Amino acid sequence: MGILNKIIVGIDNSKISDEVLKRAFLLASVGNCSITVVHTISVPWFDTPDYFGGEEVKKIDESKIKNKIEEKVIKLNQDANINCSVLVCRGDVSDKIIHEANQQNAKLIILGAHSKDDLTTKKFGSTAQKVTQNSHVPVLVVKNLANQNYKNILVPTDLSDFSQKSILFIKDIFKEEAIKLAYIYQQPVDMDMDFYNLTYEEKLTLNKKIKFYAKHDLKKFEKDVGIEKGDFIESSTTIENDLISFIERNNTDLVIIGSHGVKNIKSFLFGSTASFLMKESPSDILVYVPN
Repeated sequence: MGILNKIIVGIDNSKISDEVLKRAFLLASVGNCSITVVHTISVPWFDTPDYFGGEEVKKIDESKIKNKIEEKVIKLNQDANINCSVLVCRGDVSDKIIHEANQQNAKLIILGAHSKDDLTTKKFGSTAQKVTQNSHVPVLVVKNLANQNYKNILVPTDLSDFSQKSILFIKDIFKEEAIKLAYIYQQPVDMDMDFYNLTYEEKLTLNKKIKFYAKHDLKKFEKDVGIEKGDFIESSTTIENDLISFIERNNTDLVIIGSHGVKNIKSFLFGSTASFLMKESPSDILVYVPN
């Protein structure tokens, strides 16, 4: 856990922010990790020109806001007793979070999926979307209650080098027994096979060979990354829908995905699948970025 020496936590005044803080304290409780909580007063709403009555708005007391946040932090942090500081600033929310993470050489950013008070909402808000797209630091997006450590962590993989790096990163943060790989495999479509004028028997033979080598590649990948649990899933509809079904069936509480497209001809376009999971997965999401 020494890898997480610094965590940046972005919060607003929504209910999900309490869960974001709880999750941060859970992750920081193992090892020597400190937390900086960042609350940004968004502009232009609080910095409008004087002729719009902005002068009164500008008198907003940042120290009172900071005191309120510090009171909340003390209450939620009393068991973990993590070294934690609070920063209240003004500007673009996502820009401030990313800037602070870079300035402090943080190893992880944690924030809520949205700013709504409805905790059943699993969609990404604009801030979460912008931070995950522009951060050079891994980002954990909290969608659910943070009552316990993650127990069912899913890593969809395309067996690429980039995917391997993301797995090695999370192994330093989470318990290995909680991590499961998922290799979603699709057989070549009939249209592709028809192009090469294959007979039905030749199609069956080719499919069997491709499936055999795909399973072999997954076993080798498991050995390379040191993860014993891996599921080989033959896609029956679309990769995205099959992954969501798998996540729901297995009560997955965290999904680890890559942050940019990695094309692997044996697998799938990881970038588009990652984008889909960020928006549609009911579980928390950790977007891995090489730090």
